[in-house]
Amino acid sequence: MILLTAHLAAKAPHLEKLDPTSGRRVPAGQWLYQRIVRELIVPLLPLIPVVILLMLEPHMSGIVLTTAICGTILLLGGNGGVITWVGGAAGIFLLETILQHIDSIPYLQSRLDGWTQDLTKMTDQTLQSLYAIGSGGVTGLGLGNSIEKQLWLPESTNDFIFSVVCEELGFVGAVLIIVLFVLFIVQGLWIAYRAENLYCTMVGIGIMAQIAWQVFCNIAVVTNTLPNTGISLPFFSSGGTSLILLLAEMGVMVNIGRNGERAAQQREALRAQHEAAKAEQEAARREKTIVLADARAARAEQ
Repeated sequence: MILLTAHLAAKAPHLEKLDPTSGRRVPAGQWLYQRIVRELIVPLLPLIPVVILLMLEPHMSGIVLTTAICGTILLLGGNGGVITWVGGAAGIFLLETILQHIDSIPYLQSRLDGWTQDLTKMTDQTLQSLYAIGSGGVTGLGLGNSIEKQLWLPESTNDFIFSVVCEELGFVGAVLIIVLFVLFIVQGLWIAYRAENLYCTMVGIGIMAQIAWQVFCNIAVVTNTLPNTGISLPFFSSGGTSLILLLAEMGVMVNIGRNGERAAQQREALRAQHEAAKAEQEAARREKTIVLADARAARAEQ
């Protein structure tokens, strides 16, 4: 999904408002067609069958996560320009309205009904998660000393692993893990933006967007900031397939970083060669240049 969207987004030709050849303003219809169809709709075409299959399952959290990843690729990749940012903001504002019209999906409606600050109406899983977070205090109960994971907190090794982390390592450990995730994502985006071409940049943005959205959704769910949903915490939640795919993505990021560094070194070498050739040409030109004062002195001697 990330590879297809990144490929189509990178191959989309970019069109500015001014024609670089003539300096005239590009017609509005042509500009809108380029921005909306070529830069937004075409890269999102692979998302349509994926969303349809997830709706038939149904798996709403997967739809939200996949859409957020593709949207992040287009936003940070510059596709669509301001139109993409306006569309993203409008989608966020319309999300509440959309959630109010999902009565046809019973399990999703029950989770939304349990998304409340009232402890008596809150879902049991979220309630036990908050108990685990509150029990940790500042420094935690100690590694391996969690009480909630002893058959009190469902999915304590997967979706709600962060609650166990908070209980065992406390506020200090939770903040440390969040900071490490932030630094990891920033480093990944820095590697992506230094890639050798636009396609590698898009792929890097997509991989880091997936990890960033998973971290945000998982922590938001266990703290009751978002409704209860099944999104794992990268590198922490149990699951061999998920870990293998994450490690494969990290291999891709390492490759992007190496190729980007090699391309940067090649560009620096070409620039150094260009500067050296320019210096040689300047030196040759100076040797062929006749200084008027020297010429007059030589003529006077004759």
